[in-house]
Amino acid sequence: YEILRCLVGSEMCIRDRSITYTDRFYTSDLFYKNIRDLLITYPFLQSENIGFSVLGNPIPYVRLGRGSKHVFYSASIHANESITTNILMKFIEAFCIAYVRK
Repeated sequence: YEILRCLVGSEMCIRDRSITYTDRFYTSDLFYKNIRDLLITYPFLQSENIGFSVLGNPIPYVRLGRGSKHVFYSASIHANESITTNILMKFIEAFCIAYVRK
C-alpha cells in the first residue's frame, strides 16, 4: 500500500484494489464492511447512523466534503432497487479516489 498525506496530520492508505464492486450482490454485512473499509482508507469521510430500519438494522449515511451546498443521494429505498446500493458505493469510492488525486 502507498501512504499519502492528504489532510494535515492524517495518513490514508491507497489500495491496489477496489473496495466496492458492482458485480456482487450486496448483503448488509458486505455493505457495512465496505463502509468501514472506506472510512479507514479515506479518513476525510464521515459516517453515522440516521436511524434504524423496521427490522432494526442501522441506516448509515456517508458524508463527502464540507461545502456550503448539500446534495443527498439515496439507494435501495425499494426492495427491487438493490443495484442502486452497489452503484452509490462505487460512486463514493470514485469520488474519494478523485479527491485524493486532485
